[in-house]
Amino acid sequence: MIRIIAGKHRSRMIKTPPSEIVLPTKNMVREALFSILGRNIKGSVVLDLFAGSGALGIEAISRGASKVYFSDCHSKPIKVITENIQSLKEEKITEIHLCDYNEMLDYLEKNKVQIDIAFVDPPYESGYYEVVAKRLLESSIIQKGSKIVFESRHEINMLLLKKYDCRHYRYGQTHILIVTK
Repeated sequence: MIRIIAGKHRSRMIKTPPSEIVLPTKNMVREALFSILGRNIKGSVVLDLFAGSGALGIEAISRGASKVYFSDCHSKPIKVITENIQSLKEEKITEIHLCDYNEMLDYLEKNKVQIDIAFVDPPYESGYYEVVAKRLLESSIIQKGSKIVFESRHEINMLLLKKYDCRHYRYGQTHILIVTK
């Protein structure tokens, strides 16, 4: 179980999938990240890609996001996210998808969804960072001013990001990269 940090669901506890499946973003990192994002959350459309526990998307809901899309390719995390969303009674502003990142991005493009903030937290050793960054930045769902937030165990450096505003943060062993298109 992890705690929602702030907003209308502040201090509520949410379930997490088994630890061998996901590694939820630590409270300290979530608190710092949402402090950085600040007012960008209220009214935003958020994508929680490789959602795992869904903690980032759920924190965004609590802080006033208008719509949150969750995507993960494993059924156990999707089941837990669904239970958490139901317990918070936030079904009307969420969509939960059991699919890989390519299928999710295809769905969003097909439906002409505009994402304000995309959280990208793939398994640390997956090697997905660059391919997902490229796909998102070339996608119609990410517009000028949209933010892509990457979480990793290592500093993230990609040549394709050189022309964008990139902010690096480190919290213990966790590296956060916020890219503004």
